[in-house]
Amino acid sequence: MQVTVVDRVLQDLLWGNGYRSINQVIRTVEISDRCPVCGGPRGEPRLVRYCEDDEWYDVSRWENPCGHLDTYANVLQETATNQEGQINET
Repeated sequence: MQVTVVDRVLQDLLWGNGYRSINQVIRTVEISDRCPVCGGPRGEPRLVRYCEDDEWYDVSRWENPCGHLDTYANVLQETATNQEGQINET
């Protein structure tokens, strides 16, 4: 499934502390539709308006039926791990 998240790690690398940054780093990534903790289904993502430092952004939010929380940092780690696996397989 495709989700849009804030990438604070990349943002900090580019501009320093997220609260003083020039702009948010927003990424759209592909992740599994299964919970990485229990394997149950993930919730349906929906775009929501998000405000930080007087700037508005669209990011994805979803609630997993199993109750496990997906943080943006964990989602980006999952994406990086999946990309590494794809690179190693080719």
